[in-house]
Amino acid sequence: MVVEEAVWTWERALPLKYVLVSEEWDGELIVWARCAEVDGLFVESAPRRERLTLVGCAPTGRLLKAAERARHRCGEPVDLGALGLIVDFPVPGADPEGDPYYAYDDDHWELLTPVVIGSTPSTVDTSLFDLVVEAEVDGPVWRGEPADAEWRLFNGGGGGSLGECRRVEGLYGDRPFPASPPMRLIGCEPGERLLRRLVRPRGDSDRVTLLAVDRTGRVMRHQEHMPLRVVASRPSALGGALVDLWLAEGPAVRPVPTVRSVWDAWFEGPPTEPGAWAALPSEGRAEWAAFAAARQDAGRLLPDPVRRLDGRHVTDVPRPWPVCHSCR
Repeated sequence: MVVEEAVWTWERALPLKYVLVSEEWDGELIVWARCAEVDGLFVESAPRRERLTLVGCAPTGRLLKAAERARHRCGEPVDLGALGLIVDFPVPGADPEGDPYYAYDDDHWELLTPVVIGSTPSTVDTSLFDLVVEAEVDGPVWRGEPADAEWRLFNGGGGGSLGECRRVEGLYGDRPFPASPPMRLIGCEPGERLLRRLVRPRGDSDRVTLLAVDRTGRVMRHQEHMPLRVVASRPSALGGALVDLWLAEGPAVRPVPTVRSVWDAWFEGPPTEPGAWAALPSEGRAEWAAFAAARQDAGRLLPDPVRRLDGRHVTDVPRPWPVCHSCR
């Protein structure tokens, strides 16, 4: 069974909102629990700032202006705005004389809310800069630093070029995930496997997928590879032999509280009012687009091939989501 195409139900008056599932090595689907609600799914992400050194940097545009200001401010931070970084490198073992599309690869990084805290003539070439930058870093986790790479800087959000550098110290390497806060599953109907684990707890934890379903039981979104480590259980105030479960941790990546209204709207089914997303903040618009993309991936769009886009609310870089009158 394809999880995203399933219709999930239970024989209760309460609406079903979440399902915990996992897949065995042979493809067997395990249903761990059905739940009425989750507490702790929407949390503010704690920013994790890191210090990077842009070595041998030839900046242009606003990055050059920031480098020059930082050089004369003696360590006083200079705001940059978001930066994008693309690292191009040859694929080890690939034949560059063959298909060039497969001979090269690239990593994409986002440096969010960066500030320049140091600017000096570069140690590799005094005509260039070494820039010390603090930022929230978003990019690949498991790859080591590639060899023979080209490092190119851009305006954040896919803007124009801001120059190049020889490498970025501190970008690659071990970047542990921050500790994931706990979460509570409210009004749960445990499956057989979870019932056995509650009777005989184990030290380890299974990895499960948290499915969020709409009122019809169709999957809206999913959070994968969540550890199912139950630290407490109680009879639920919702009654009906349901239980509340306290988990040691929830998904590593979670939606922020400001997008809860988007989840509530899509729980009732795909919105039918054109432009209902327009008044949302940038986080809400991005979340709305993610719901629409998930529905498109599931193949549940209306059959009309014509899409009429209303671009009146496309007003800046964080708001690139024109409403589609056919898919709302």
